[in-house]
Amino acid sequence: STVILAIKDETEVIGIIGFHFSEFDTDVFQKRMAFLQYFMVEENDITFERKLAKSLLDQFHDWVKDNAIQVVATKLASQYFSPIYVLQEHGYILYENLYFETLDISKGVTNKDYKDIEYRYAQDTDKDTLKEIALNNTFSKSHFYLDTKFSVDRVDFMYARWIENALKSDQKIVIIEDDKKIAGVFIYDIVDYTAIMNKKFAVWKSAFVDSSSRGKGIGLKLFRATLQSCIDDGADVIDSSLVEKNSISKSFHDKLGFRMTNTVYTLHKWFD
Repeated sequence: STVILAIKDETEVIGIIGFHFSEFDTDVFQKRMAFLQYFMVEENDITFERKLAKSLLDQFHDWVKDNAIQVVATKLASQYFSPIYVLQEHGYILYENLYFETLDISKGVTNKDYKDIEYRYAQDTDKDTLKEIALNNTFSKSHFYLDTKFSVDRVDFMYARWIENALKSDQKIVIIEDDKKIAGVFIYDIVDYTAIMNKKFAVWKSAFVDSSSRGKGIGLKLFRATLQSCIDDGADVIDSSLVEKNSISKSFHDKLGFRMTNTVYTLHKWFD
């Protein structure tokens, strides 16, 4: 990750921008892509904030030009008003609003409806079925689909690649079945911060419900099964993110007792 700092009086950091070249996205979309990881300025006079944000963005755009970047994507917390304002002023388009939600399970869960749900973990032999479910049941209003400059075929390929990478990694892939067929898939990761925070986090990544199994309560059952899996893994806290437009997922999070902690804007800019 490349970081540019703005320094005041040679001691105080008043602005920071961080970014990196994204090998995964470049490989998937066949476009040289970068991810703007963070972009913050010290809260001050609004005119000063925007001037500082523009200066940092100009330096980033110099790096973009030098590295022949074609697309930049970013996800920034909504409270960073001046950086987001300056990004939009310079051609970044807002495609998505994300909710970041959390659930503390360290002291137990009062809703016991997650109990006794049968689930299993994915195996290599499930790969083709999982890829098919992911391709056919992704959220159609995610930012990659909404940005029509991305080929739909390449976005579909990205979700298939996610499944392949998840199977190769230590991520957990929870599966529930309906009539002996895979009906729901949930991917999450365990991050152990015990040494730092004395807590173990489960990070929910993505969930898919096969269209042929919808209307049977499979979605909520999948969420509850994944909650049980996180408890079995010894997680203390579950962190999740979801697209604001995905009202069904929001409803499931609410029913499990999640609370919203932050909102994040997703923006893209094309340079070719």
